[in-house]
Formats: sequence, C-alpha cells, structure tokens
Amino acid sequence: MRIATKVKQVVDGDTIRLDKQIAGSHIVRLLGVDAPESNFEGKAQEPHGPQAKQFLASLLPVGTTVRIETDMEVRDRYGRLLGYVYKGEQNVNMELLRQGHAVTHQIYPNLSHLEEFREAMLEALNRKRGIWDPANPLAELPFEFRDRIRNQPQDKIVGNCITRRYYEPDRYKQVAVENRVFFFDEEDAFSAGYRHRSGKPFDLRGILDAAYVNKPFSELVNAPLSAFRGVTEADAQALANALDVETIGELAKLNIVRWAQAIVRFSG
Repeated sequence: MRIATKVKQVVDGDTIRLDKQIAGSHIVRLLGVDAPESNFEGKAQEPHGPQAKQFLASLLPVGTTVRIETDMEVRDRYGRLLGYVYKGEQNVNMELLRQGHAVTHQIYPNLSHLEEFREAMLEALNRKRGIWDPANPLAELPFEFRDRIRNQPQDKIVGNCITRRYYEPDRYKQVAVENRVFFFDEEDAFSAGYRHRSGKPFDLRGILDAAYVNKPFSELVNAPLSAFRGVTEADAQALANALDVETIGELAKLNIVRWAQAIVRFSG
C-alpha cells in the first residue's frame, strides 16, 4: 500500500501522527528502526531520545507531504500503521539510521529493506554519528530500556541474517545489532529459512499425523505430504502437483510451512 498524506505531529523519534486516518490509524510506527525513547512511561533516554525526536521533526515539519509505504503487515498489535515514510525520494526511516538517531529493529515478516537498513546503520556506527559517538554512546538499546522500565525479559527469538541461525530470546546478545532479525516464534524463524543455533531442525511434530509423531527427523524429511494432520491423500497429491514437491523435506525448503499449516487447518 502506498498513500500520500501530510504530517500532523512528530510523536517521538520513530513515530508520527498523520492528518488523516489510513487503514484505521492516524499513527505511523516507522518500520525497521528503533529510536531512543523520549518519553516512555514518563522516562527518557537522555540526551539521545529527545535528539532523535528533534531530528525527525526537522525532517518532517508539521504539514510536510509524505508517502507511506507498508510492508507485509499493515498494523501492529497496538493498532498503529506500520510504514516506511518517504519525503520525496528520501527514505526517512533509513535517514534516521544513517545519521545515528536509531538502530535497526527488523521484525519478521516486514523485511523489505533489511540489507539497505543494515548498511545505513553500519555507516553511522563506523563514522561514530549520534548514538555511536564514543564520547557519549547510547547506554541501552531502546528495547532494552523499555524492558528494564517494565521489568520484563526480552521475549522475541533473534536471528542472524548473515548465518541464518536463530537464538533464544535470552541469547540475543550473541548476534550483532546490525545482523538481528526478530521473530515472534520458532515457526516464523523456520518459515523464513533460519535454523536453530545448534543446527537442530524445527520440530514439525505438532502439525503431523499421529503415525509420524515419534519418527526421527531423518525419516520425517522423507515423509509424504499426507503426513500433515488432516490432509487426505487426494489433498496431498493436489498439493504435490501444484508445488512440484513430494516430501515434507522438499516442502520445508520452499519456506512455506506456514502456508501448509493453513491448508491443514482448512482441510481439518
């Protein structure tokens, strides 16, 4: 979705309010970035939070015409519009990263600009801009700050976009900031082509027919598509013909296990 509109207010370093509602929301949370907090439950990451907000406001004064582009998901769990904000041809999200006023915060499945954002943040880091200035570095990443204020642990699985391995939430520091991709669960990570840090395969048993539950993974990868719970032989054959695959292992390589599960639920 691409929609032109105008800025009504800069809320903080990564959130703006629009002059009209889009997809049920006036609020846009900039995708792929996380700026230091300027007012999170009454607390701020001084001085970087206010500086990030000020920088965004300088890019997007009230009344600025912008283009909002969405990714795979239109809104987040808070009802905010998720978008890439363009001022002319300038990607505002990317400019926040490039000038050192935000870190990458890539959450699956909204990964359209993963590599460009990674490079923009690395440019700021290497040139010691903003939050990367060693004379006044950001003490905590924004999500670490929020978790501390709320006294809660990091709750998302984190993948390394270079090695394509994923780690448990409490091991997120084992992945460099610029390489992190966050997932809400292992299923999402597996669907995106990531494997567990230990090399173990994703556990498919929860969606398999009872006859296959106790089989080793070496046998499961060669199991027919009818091994999915609720899928008939006819359904499996139709799926195999449509996708030119015959086994669960071949299906998994297509990164469409989530889609296959949808078929299972529909068939059941």
